[in-house]
Amino acid sequence: PPRRAGVRLFGRRLLLVSALQGGAVLVASLLAFRVGVAHTGSADSGRALAFATLIAGNVSLILVNRSWRRTALGTLGARNLPSWLVVAGATTMLVLALVVPALRGLFRFGRVSADDAVLAIGAGVAALAWFELVKSIRPGCLEERGGWHRHDGTSREDQGTVSQRCPRQVRAKLPARALPSARPASRPAEARE
Repeated sequence: PPRRAGVRLFGRRLLLVSALQGGAVLVASLLAFRVGVAHTGSADSGRALAFATLIAGNVSLILVNRSWRRTALGTLGARNLPSWLVVAGATTMLVLALVVPALRGLFRFGRVSADDAVLAIGAGVAALAWFELVKSIRPGCLEERGGWHRHDGTSREDQGTVSQRCPRQVRAKLPARALPSARPASRPAEARE
């Protein structure tokens, strides 16, 4: 099982971290909107900058939460085709929505300069930089107490064998091929012939 029976699905720490992350992206998006309106004089341009910040923040959320032990750049470097596709797709769609006039009109975005767009995207990424610092300084503080698995998929104890990881009741329900003790180490010489 992924967690002990008595552990909540959403613990206090997970809810607190999620609220802080979401709040940081929200604040960055609102600031980007306000700065965009003040800088360009257009609510449409402010909306475009807020959208860029929101998309950059959401992509950053995916990357920082893939592992609560490794950095976002470390997880991006890992071979994970779905993650790469999501990042590439979101980036491509953001650029198209900001550059193609028909899409800009569909979203009611105003024109934005490349400098403003880069600053807005940077604000979305920077909104979650604090989480990377927490992961590097105190990685264990993010884990729920009493859970069986960490957020990066490893167990608290050394992974070991199935018989070491699973309680006896769970092992009884597993198929024999899943248990290492059920596999013969090697076939006898007469069985090979």
